[in-house]
Amino acid sequence: MTALRDITRRLPLSRLIFAFLLVVGIVPLALSSVLLIQQNREILESQERSYLTRAAETLSVELSSYLAATRRQLQQLGGALLATPPTRSVDSKLRSSWFGDYLEDFLISNPNVVALRVLSGRGEGPDLTPEDLSPAIKTAMDGSFQAVVDTNDRSYRFVVVPETSEPLTVIAVPIFDAAGTAQLYVEAAVRLRPMEVLFQQEAQGDAGVFLIQRDGSMLWSGSAAPDTVQSLEASRLVRDFVDSPLSMTQEYFLLSEGKRERILGRASPVPETGWGVVVQKPSSAAYIPVREMIGKTALSTAVLLGLAFLLAGMLSRRLGLSIQRLSDGAAEMASGNFGLRLEGSDLGRELDELAGNFNRMSGYVEEYVGQLKDAAQLNRELFIGVLRAFAAAILPTSWIASCARARR
Repeated sequence: MTALRDITRRLPLSRLIFAFLLVVGIVPLALSSVLLIQQNREILESQERSYLTRAAETLSVELSSYLAATRRQLQQLGGALLATPPTRSVDSKLRSSWFGDYLEDFLISNPNVVALRVLSGRGEGPDLTPEDLSPAIKTAMDGSFQAVVDTNDRSYRFVVVPETSEPLTVIAVPIFDAAGTAQLYVEAAVRLRPMEVLFQQEAQGDAGVFLIQRDGSMLWSGSAAPDTVQSLEASRLVRDFVDSPLSMTQEYFLLSEGKRERILGRASPVPETGWGVVVQKPSSAAYIPVREMIGKTALSTAVLLGLAFLLAGMLSRRLGLSIQRLSDGAAEMASGNFGLRLEGSDLGRELDELAGNFNRMSGYVEEYVGQLKDAAQLNRELFIGVLRAFAAAILPTSWIASCARARR
């Protein structure tokens, strides 16, 4: 405390005023700007996470709803066949001409269905698959049929047609009779065009949309690079989704075209199939609004700090000059210049009153000094008169007269 007092005593008043203005004005402004940046950063980051959450959940819900609606259509198709008179066997119903026409009408009314089969447990029944159907789809349909026969539960298989890179899903469902026994199986290869459009819309810009299997393997990655796909499959987000298939948002690192990049991603499950939709975005792109906000806030803060710094310097300088003029005036008056007058200050009533009081004090001192000079002159004249009277009393008049003539 003593050291601080010594420092303040040695510093000019203008610098002390400047330092005070900095402490009470600029420092709070800088601190409030830092806090504002931090708060806005958290808000914008939360908004970006919310966007990814909405995007992933919207896609997963839309995909699940689309597949569930298609599955119910297939179940209704098979149920309609079983609902015919039970006197006929399932095999004879499958071979009936009306059912073939019914399937043709179903394909016409559902253009996204590219292949359709209604089979018994022995694999016999109507097979409406085009001759030029991709072998990948045929293989998926065979595997899906075997899976639904073995498990008596619905089966979904995702297929990307190698020739066209078009995503499809093979859906196979068992059809049960009143006793709960699977009598036939309906399966279809269904285009995912509505989902593909949604995925492409969400993937515009810097976002990436992926579809993963329940075990974390990639089902569909669009045009993503192979190293990106491998890196995503090994990411913490996918590993955590495999352990617990719940909606989650995380930040992680991915390799993209040989570069390690920080990613903000969201995984959301598809309830109908157990798959997962992953929507991700590079943190550098996701947080562009954050960086823009920080840059604008920092720029505005710098401008305000500069203005505050400039105003503090001007004010402290003017205050210092006003007080310095008072100090210089007091020094001149102490040296004998009692006629000095100071101009009033426009920086405050107190300084203006102080300058006025100084001028009045200088006037009073000048008046008193004048009176002292007059009194001194009077005393001098009286003293000389006394001396002359005394000399006249003790010296001869002739001698005095001769002295007076000699002095002339």
